[in-house]
Amino acid sequence: MEARKIAWQRFGLLVIDPADVDDDWVRQALVNEGNQRFGKRGR
Repeated sequence: MEARKIAWQRFGLLVIDPADVDDDWVRQALVNEGNQRFGKRGR
């Protein structure tokens, strides 16, 4: 978690694991955006 905090504070990079998001709508929105930008993740 500390690396994520540093990435955000120093570089403006947001690193979110969808599994860490409790809200179903927000989690799906994040997954959809990632899929659109970078393609689907391997499972």
